[in-house]
Amino acid sequence: ILGAFLYPLVVYWTWGGGILSSQFGFLDFAGSTIVHQFGGIIALVGAIVVGPRVGRVFGSAPRPSNFGLAALGTFILWFGWYGFNVGSTLGAGDLNALGLVAVNTTLAACAGALSAMFWVYLFKGGKWDLGFMLNGSLAGLVGITAGCAFVSPIASIIIGITAGIAVVLAVDVVEAAKVDDGVGAFAVHGVGGMIGSLAIGFWGLPELTGTAGGLLVGGGVDLLVSQIIGVAWVAVFAVVTGSIMFGAIKALGLLRMPAAADAVGIDVYEHGASVWPDILPIPEES
Repeated sequence: ILGAFLYPLVVYWTWGGGILSSQFGFLDFAGSTIVHQFGGIIALVGAIVVGPRVGRVFGSAPRPSNFGLAALGTFILWFGWYGFNVGSTLGAGDLNALGLVAVNTTLAACAGALSAMFWVYLFKGGKWDLGFMLNGSLAGLVGITAGCAFVSPIASIIIGITAGIAVVLAVDVVEAAKVDDGVGAFAVHGVGGMIGSLAIGFWGLPELTGTAGGLLVGGGVDLLVSQIIGVAWVAVFAVVTGSIMFGAIKALGLLRMPAAADAVGIDVYEHGASVWPDILPIPEES
């Protein structure tokens, strides 16, 4: 449903020359809103509708079960992001554009990782938190995806710092709301995507956007208003359609695994074995 019907509408309104791009001038170079914000908000709606896992205790977000694999996965994503962002130039003819996108992508990711790590160290217990560092780097990548071809390297650092701090705060808000977002999808992708698209309205350079520049580079409010409209439009669409989609699936009894799967883990429930036998119980043969 999401991939076949809902996401293509968002693409049509933006990259496809639809109302958001043609009428409102909304810009999103590689998908901060189109891909990440939309998916992150859909994920939040899904987490709310399905409800928390059995035994989930709120108060502090659950820790990753394997930091080594989490770090490996993050760096694989980071590496792939160069194809995601640089590839969105759709050609190798303009080396300056390719270089700017690659540099901005790198700087935002590094800034996001450092800002999240320092924020947690300074305000959340005095520890260098690897989990938030990894999510901070991803938030920086998500945040720069919209404007990687439209902003300066200095602006990309600011965007990364903002996204890195925001991911920590967003995780805390979701946790306080007792929503079981197990991987921080909304904090990384939903919040990071909104920050990235809105940032163009502040930092977009007119010589790169092809339209008016951002508010903080002397371009006035026109571009910022365009970005706010696009972000709000996609957010409302995601909430409404996500609620309908997950609500319908829940009404059919197809959304949630049985309680037994929650108790022993889905791998054990469906396959009879666990990837992590040291942290999940394996039921005895009856």
